[in-house]
Amino acid sequence: MEVVVSTRDLKNAVTAAALAADISGKPQTPILSNLLLRTDENSLTITGTDDRNAIIVKIPAEVEKSGDSVVNAKILSQIVKVLTGGVSTLETNENITTVKSDATKYDLPIVAEADDFPDFYSGETEGTFEISSKDLKQLIKKSTFAASKDITRPIFKGVHWNLKSQIVFAVATNTHRLVKVQSELLEPVKQEADLIIPAELLNKIASILPEEEKLVKAEFNNRYILFKFENVQVSSRLIDGNFPPEEKVFPREERVKITMAVGALKAALERVNLIAREIQYNTVHLKFDEEGAEITANSYATGKASENLNAEVEGKIEIAFNINYLLDYLKNCDNDATLKIVCNEPLTPALFTTNLDSDVRYVITPVRV
Repeated sequence: MEVVVSTRDLKNAVTAAALAADISGKPQTPILSNLLLRTDENSLTITGTDDRNAIIVKIPAEVEKSGDSVVNAKILSQIVKVLTGGVSTLETNENITTVKSDATKYDLPIVAEADDFPDFYSGETEGTFEISSKDLKQLIKKSTFAASKDITRPIFKGVHWNLKSQIVFAVATNTHRLVKVQSELLEPVKQEADLIIPAELLNKIASILPEEEKLVKAEFNNRYILFKFENVQVSSRLIDGNFPPEEKVFPREERVKITMAVGALKAALERVNLIAREIQYNTVHLKFDEEGAEITANSYATGKASENLNAEVEGKIEIAFNINYLLDYLKNCDNDATLKIVCNEPLTPALFTTNLDSDVRYVITPVRV
């Protein structure tokens, strides 16, 4: 193999593909810690996979000699970040892949046979949909933060997507909080579908989506989903199982209704968090009544913090939450938005929405104190 490519293209491609490689240092299958480099007629394709997810990127190349190579993902990622030339040459010779740019040269061992590299995507396509990259990025940003990180409950490490007509509903939960987001597809789907996509994979997709608005095409079956945009393809194995119904989590009554400014609440919570983060379960107390809102964090070890904020309150309630759950949601809200909170009892879930994001509903289960 001998190819000449844009250094910028090479950096972007390697960085993206390496997101899917297993660079933990101790992969169960050693080849998964590497990237596959393979030439086509006028392009270089770079693939990374951990055997559950895969990212493949194709970039333009002047192919002097066709071929392939398997090189360490972590090392190649570090190398492309420091290359200074406008173009780079990759060349394989016996068991070495050489990367050259300007006066810099690296010789990397070829660590495996290309034919041993796992397949990227397999299976018959059962459904397809299209979404804009802008809408997909927002859908991911506003849903994945609520997914669980508990490896013993894998189904909650995913985001449940329900494709219905021209809408995709995304639901994520760790059983203590839940968010439901909806976004519009570019065309109606032919039939309704339920997919549980790993949240970690979705976050990786969001990190490599183009800044400008582009078309994202997806195809799926009962085991895999494949996203395609520009010169990138991302494949993921779906999480098997039945996601629990979420509608029963949302409050059916509105005994207490609070309206307040997102920016003011977010700033107050960040200040109070200096104390709350030292408390078990990171607990913050909120008192809502005719005088407005009072926010308090009290730790015997580190002290007490309190804030008083303007709020329109119908009814009254004292309730406590994990402050991180509040901040995670508010960080995804516009500071100029108006927040509406619906509560019923101190130990029943509370609903959070904003006037600028009516397609997002967020529920938190209070902390018992």
